[in-house]
Amino acid sequence: MDVLDNWLKNNNTDYLRSLLIPYQENDLEMYPVSRAVNSPKNDRPELVDRLPE
Repeated sequence: MDVLDNWLKNNNTDYLRSLLIPYQENDLEMYPVSRAVNSPKNDRPELVDRLPE
């Protein structure tokens, strides 16, 4: 069973909770992006390009 199957097909809530590990704060970066990301019709990699601040 692969990781995705583990997540989707496992009923052991204690095990599933053990998989939920938060990101460390220094692993994340926030920056402004295009408002076009708000529409599911838009699916382009450049949507997450950093906008000038």
